[in-house]
Amino acid sequence: MYNLHHTPTQPSPSSPLKRKQPAASDENLCIIFDALKSVNWTLGDFFYYLFRLEDQNGQPIHHSQQHGSYIHQLLNGTSGSGIGYILDTWMQNTDGVAGPGADGGELLYNTAEHYRQIRSARPALTSFVAQVVMNKLVREAEDVIHPSSSLHTSHGSQLCWADLSSMTIALVTDIIKKHQPLTWKYVTTICERPPRKWNGVTALRKYRPLVTGVAMNVISQMNFVCNSWANILGLMKGLFDFAFGVPHDVFTYNCHVANTVSYQAVCCCLEGLSFQEAKLVMEKGKTVNDARIGRINTMNVGIAATFIELEGISPNAFDFSVKMQSLEGSQRHQLMVTRLLRYIDQAHLDKVMSLHWLLILANYVPALTHIKKDILTGFRTTAAKLRLPVKASLIHPLATSRRNKTVTTELKDALFDFLEQIGQTEGDYQQRVTLFSGDGLTYKKIIQLKKYLQFHEDDLQSLRTLEPTLAVWHTLWTDVSRIFESHWGETLSTDPSCLAHSAAKIGRAAPSNLKKVDFYPYSELAYLVLEICVLDCWRLHFNQVDLFEYFENLAIAKKLPTMAELELAAQSLHHAYSSAHGIYHAIHDVKKTSDWSQTVPLGTEWHYAGDKNLSDAGATGNRMTETKEFKGDLVLARSIAFMRDALLSREAAYAAADGDVGWLYETLKVMMFTFAGSSHSKYVTYLLETITTLELEAMPELRDVILRSLLVNMSGNAGAFCALDFMQEYFNRMLQAIVQRKGLDYGADYIQSVIACNLHCLGQIKHNFREGFGLQARSSRHKAPHTCTEVRILLNVYHQHQLHSRCIGCRLRDNDNGDTIDGFRRGAEHLRKTKLAAWVKDTTSTQGMDIRADDVDDQAAIPTLGYMCVIDGELVIDPNIEDFQLEEDGIDFGQDELSFDSVE
Repeated sequence: MYNLHHTPTQPSPSSPLKRKQPAASDENLCIIFDALKSVNWTLGDFFYYLFRLEDQNGQPIHHSQQHGSYIHQLLNGTSGSGIGYILDTWMQNTDGVAGPGADGGELLYNTAEHYRQIRSARPALTSFVAQVVMNKLVREAEDVIHPSSSLHTSHGSQLCWADLSSMTIALVTDIIKKHQPLTWKYVTTICERPPRKWNGVTALRKYRPLVTGVAMNVISQMNFVCNSWANILGLMKGLFDFAFGVPHDVFTYNCHVANTVSYQAVCCCLEGLSFQEAKLVMEKGKTVNDARIGRINTMNVGIAATFIELEGISPNAFDFSVKMQSLEGSQRHQLMVTRLLRYIDQAHLDKVMSLHWLLILANYVPALTHIKKDILTGFRTTAAKLRLPVKASLIHPLATSRRNKTVTTELKDALFDFLEQIGQTEGDYQQRVTLFSGDGLTYKKIIQLKKYLQFHEDDLQSLRTLEPTLAVWHTLWTDVSRIFESHWGETLSTDPSCLAHSAAKIGRAAPSNLKKVDFYPYSELAYLVLEICVLDCWRLHFNQVDLFEYFENLAIAKKLPTMAELELAAQSLHHAYSSAHGIYHAIHDVKKTSDWSQTVPLGTEWHYAGDKNLSDAGATGNRMTETKEFKGDLVLARSIAFMRDALLSREAAYAAADGDVGWLYETLKVMMFTFAGSSHSKYVTYLLETITTLELEAMPELRDVILRSLLVNMSGNAGAFCALDFMQEYFNRMLQAIVQRKGLDYGADYIQSVIACNLHCLGQIKHNFREGFGLQARSSRHKAPHTCTEVRILLNVYHQHQLHSRCIGCRLRDNDNGDTIDGFRRGAEHLRKTKLAAWVKDTTSTQGMDIRADDVDDQAAIPTLGYMCVIDGELVIDPNIEDFQLEEDGIDFGQDELSFDSVE
């Protein structure tokens, strides 16, 4: 027998003779074949007896040491060529096919017939692999659907919204990779395609579906088919569809193909989650150490409320006895206009407005991008007042009520219903202050209701423990409407300081109602015009024609101004162009030497050129109507007044999005005066009440808490704060669509037990789902601002009209003396003459109250629901943000799509 243990590198130590050369491989094979023939074995018999493990009785076979050694060396790869090479030669050898000229036919990769029964090599090998892998994949699936793998949900009380966050998709992916590694590899390999190359460059495929997301989705569907409880992803997708209001037939189809759980399962889950939310809210409402705030609003005939947790607040701030002592010592009856003026921190406003001048310049001029970091640091340090921590607010929508808030008795019932939901009931309530926030009408009605109930002995029944607060989104909306009412002008105005003139130049439509404009699109228009006015003033400051080209050249020459130089320039420009100081200098003799005239350049007479669409009043060609008596520039004065008002509005919007409630409060103090000088008199009383409460009737701790309660952060992202009434408006839109489509009222069990308490999480699951799959929401960012056509058009218009230069005697109407330009001063005079005294008398009287007919909300129109946020220091306004496009997406919970165009 040929000794395989002797090799050329291992000579026998006992033989000094020259070693004999081994026979050729074919000769060795002949020796082995002869040996097989001598025992009447085929090659198959040899392999069978070489590798068999059991005898004919099923008992283990014990091999000799030599036999075991040969098998061991072969199977562990230490005896020459490995098993892999041998199997590959078997697959490549044409003798292994099923028959002459065949490739194995249906026997290849056969899973129906056991591979042991297949005699041909190639079909047997492929079927072996197919069946072994199939069994492995099945075992992996059985492993992953076991409850211990964490894919199970119960739809009941054990599930909470935290289990359905954006991390859920990553968790499911990790579970699949851990328990189904082979399945994961096979599916991802099938999905992946080799990258394409063109001229040596690998093409980047941006628009193909994400392989990991597809693989995770497919495998999860297979697991869901294996076990209906392994459905955490199917449940999350079902809630996602529910949040977007997909039709019921789509739900049925998705459930049928294991894409989601059934519609009934989703409703059952929401009932359990709603019950948990209601229980949690009641527990937290009864906890003295937790500070809370409620928020109510109306939708057709019904009221919704949201319970919000305020973290990091001292319980002493809600001490009811301290609040009552503050009321007893109130100096409300001594309130004077001079005192209200002293409440305004003018130094802080000047500081912030100067920073906005700098920020606008940095946002539009690419060469100054590097100073944005210093500007934002200024906003959040020296200019900060009371900044909220950047974290997601704890939001708990309450069960809805079918009551009507415009009816006082029904509002009272709704308030007590909401108080009961947070664990405050008659005979079982905490002696502490509870904050309730609402829009202007709700705020007013609660104050009236407290007066009606003031003689009730019980503190809860009299609502003495209730502290109403004014929500700010409707307030800012009203201020934008005031700006348009004050500064729009005539539709075909030739006055370049009017908003109508600028809007016409860039093709923007006029608002249908100047007293109540659509907030987001017209805020964006007002702030755009403001920013271009600011850029035009910067252009004049540097005495340039093209501001962008000027800074581009400075950057190339490395001669850009320093941050300190720009700060001084911004302060000077703010003082000249966005303050009362600038308004009155422009109204009077503009040629008179002063610090203002040193900043604002003297203009020359300018002629209209090519403005054929203007009215006849502008056809004379001269912007100026000069008289000997008048030496001011009313066009410039109106532009300054607009810039001051719009800059304050932008400042308030920026503060709200950035989360500085102290800064926001400073703007509200100023708005109270400007409202008094306009037709929006209701908000004068609302803000008077708010300011008086905070300044005269609240201890510092409570004042701080009330301010902190003005904003929430639904996402937890920096620059993504919003007002309470905006948040509620979003929830209201979702509820309103469901109620109208289902034909239910707000007190229906389905609305209260399935929908209402889950509104916030249904909104969040859209974001969580996108984030989990690595999808990005539609960007709200625009191209580089200085390249926009609108920017160039308006800069050119203001330059040609010399809008921000001093033009002596400039006024477009002979009888115009500028008395109506300064709305702030006009408001202060109205307050001083009659309005403040009348308000003090009305709010300090306790008998003979003026009980009039129930009011109608003057903000009843449904506005465009856009969004404001701060991104990289820039205030981004999107009037049609994707998450809030309910008009386009439609909301359908079991029926057809619903357009908000049909909602009254």
